[in-house]
Amino acid sequence: MSQALKQLLLPFDVLPWLEKPGRVRQLHLAGGVLGYRLVRARRRSVALAIDAEGLEVRAPRWVSVAEVEAFTLSGSTERNCRGWGAR
Repeated sequence: MSQALKQLLLPFDVLPWLEKPGRVRQLHLAGGVLGYRLVRARRRSVALAIDAEGLEVRAPRWVSVAEVEAFTLSGSTERNCRGWGAR
């Protein structure tokens, strides 16, 4: 069997967070990088949710990415998320 055919037979594991809707983004914090998923939703405010799969930020379409990141980087949010990525 050729090398190309062997590669086609390799199992591919799809990470669970790739199956969820939203765009994966990164924020640079003082202690490192925080990855999060940005989901545009029909809502009036920005919401943060942390679960076993990571941080998810839901925001209305009219809120810019800069505003979402400013909210996520606000002092209280940064304190709450500090060290979370190391878990």
